[in-house]
Amino acid sequence: MNLREVMTVIYVADGARVTPYKNSQQKADHHKWLMDKPFGELIDSPLNPLLL
Repeated sequence: MNLREVMTVIYVADGARVTPYKNSQQKADHHKWLMDKPFGELIDSPLNPLLL
């Protein structure tokens, strides 16, 4: 079996805000991709740039 690398792109609407997580996977994503931003804050960071 040959293994392939995969990349996933997730789009977030402009103006979206951080919401409370519902499970441990979302908690890990909140830490890694949203850098533990407080709930209610805008999702705007170097890891989540605005694409024009």
